[in-house]
Amino acid sequence: MNGITNAVLWIARISGTLVLAVLLLLLLGHFFKEPSLGTPYILPLVIVIGLGLALKWEGLGGLIATLGNIIGFVAVPGLLYLVYWVLARRRPSATPTSD
Repeated sequence: MNGITNAVLWIARISGTLVLAVLLLLLLGHFFKEPSLGTPYILPLVIVIGLGLALKWEGLGGLIATLGNIIGFVAVPGLLYLVYWVLARRRPSATPTSD
């Protein structure tokens, strides 16, 4: 994996994990206050699912997170996962390492 591809992957993982943690805290706080799933909370839930999936499957998770982000949330982690996924597909030897 070349340096740029590796950097994009780690920036996506770090920023995605931070966004995932904040959204999970917000969603958990909402559920303890009002245990109902209204329409405004569907999009953060879609983003949480997408970012969670992106830790294993970058393309699928990045697409889901980005689609959830289109409505108005921060789209950077989802877009970074998609950029990494495209870059990794171009290089046959570009596979994530567990360093």
